[in-house]
Amino acid sequence: MDIGFICSGYKAGIYTLPEAVRLLRDEEFAADTLRKAGFDPRFVGIYEGKKLSSGKKREDISFTHALVRDSRDVDKVLLKEYAEAFQRELFGEEKEHFLSLPSLVLEAPLGFSAPFAGALWYEFPEEDLEQFYVRSLYVHLDARKFGAGRKLIESVVEEFAPGYGCTTIGLDAPEQVVLFYRKLGFRQASRSLLGFRTQGQQYLVKII
Repeated sequence: MDIGFICSGYKAGIYTLPEAVRLLRDEEFAADTLRKAGFDPRFVGIYEGKKLSSGKKREDISFTHALVRDSRDVDKVLLKEYAEAFQRELFGEEKEHFLSLPSLVLEAPLGFSAPFAGALWYEFPEEDLEQFYVRSLYVHLDARKFGAGRKLIESVVEEFAPGYGCTTIGLDAPEQVVLFYRKLGFRQASRSLLGFRTQGQQYLVKII
């Protein structure tokens, strides 16, 4: 594919940053070629897989204005790679476990090597169709401690759950992250509707 076409499509919003990066990597373009074609330094840095761009400190990175996208509009190959990264973190290299593709993704801002900074899986329990159930939340290692997880949950609270007409958000949280969800307004409830709870987890609900 012509690099000028990809560059024009990216600048016009036809291709998202992850999609443009993937198209260019498939063609194995050199970074210098991207610069000559008109891609900005931020884009080239992400293309090269740099975790941080020059002059940018990790403490300056924020996800406040990062974009959370419905995964239906995202390259499925990229989604599969991200789900597999989460799977490896959960289960090591075991292959008998299979995670479905994420439902929502948080696009990576300047400073991160992966196309997405985080992802979220959700579904709707048959027992309570007005509940938006968060099945899993994953944040890339390089994006942790910078508000990526908060941004994903806040987008669910403010946009995605209300958009489906849901009145509550539920999830089963491991003990080590219960405080994180409590700070976001979740409270412990009696039981998990989907029965996913395992030892060491709490079923939490937030009314919206």
